Amino acid sequence: MERAGLATALGSVISVLIMLTHFFSKKNTLKFSFNKDTKNCILPIVQNGFSTFIVDVTMGFLTIIFNNLILLYLNDNALAVYAVIIDVSKIVQCSAYGIGQAVQSIISSNFGTKNGERVKEMLKLNIITSFVLGLICTLIVIAILNLIINVFMSPNRRSLGYSTTYNAYIRNIIYITSI
Repeated sequence: MERAGLATALGSVISVLIMLTHFFSKKNTLKFSFNKDTKNCILPIVQNGFSTFIVDVTMGFLTIIFNNLILLYLNDNALAVYAVIIDVSKIVQCSAYGIGQAVQSIISSNFGTKNGERVKEMLKLNIITSFVLGLICTLIVIAILNLIINVFMSPNRRSLGYSTTYNAYIRNIIYITSI
């Protein structure tokens, strides 16, 4: 387990280092520049991002605590299956975010032009799309949960037993996440 954690951390560090090479290439057009207005912008930026920072840090701590509890009361097979469930949940969640972000600019521009009817229409379409996404993803997870787990790992009988146990929770997680 320690090697898996180390591999995950190293993978992130290597990814960042590879992406940072862009800033030293000739194709880079981004440059850091500071002027007198920069000081005035920093405080609002920190204020806007601070709540998200706190949520992300809290989620990190909760993940560590939850993983340790699974290891304490169950075993590493249960944790591996749980990790797959979280990965699938993140895929669905990102899809739901995509739906929200796609409609955001349409709603903003129509709200700005005081086209309230179009705003209501887009909001209704967004809710229906999110509901359908949640329903489809939930049905897929219920129908082929063991196949999904086999995509992420090579489970043994015990791991597949945990997937059956988690199935009731998964349905709720996937559906609520997508809405």
